[in-house]
Amino acid sequence: MITQALEQLRQDNYLNEQRYTEMYVHSRASRGIGPVKIRIELNERGITDCQSELDQEAADMPWNIRAIQVRKKRFGKQFPDSYEERARQSRFLNQRGFSSEQIRQALTQTEAQQK
Repeated sequence: MITQALEQLRQDNYLNEQRYTEMYVHSRASRGIGPVKIRIELNERGITDCQSELDQEAADMPWNIRAIQVRKKRFGKQFPDSYEERARQSRFLNQRGFSSEQIRQALTQTEAQQK
């Protein structure tokens, strides 16, 4: 009976993995979470094919610009002036799920330089 109900929900398009993935990626990205962490969270939820949604989100707002915005929101416009501060900001962005290249760009460039 449960199997029938699930199948009916799929046929009626109420249960749609693609739509769920798109909404999840958009929601997490808008909260400042990076693509690495989003991919891990989706894998934990049993969704392994999420690259197209991550690419679409990057097309709307590139991940490197998102990393810059997240860093600026947390630490302000001033770039880190010491090794310790740079490491602290780098750890923060890493925990948020941004790649090392995105972190490097966020610590050295502004949004205007990215565009």
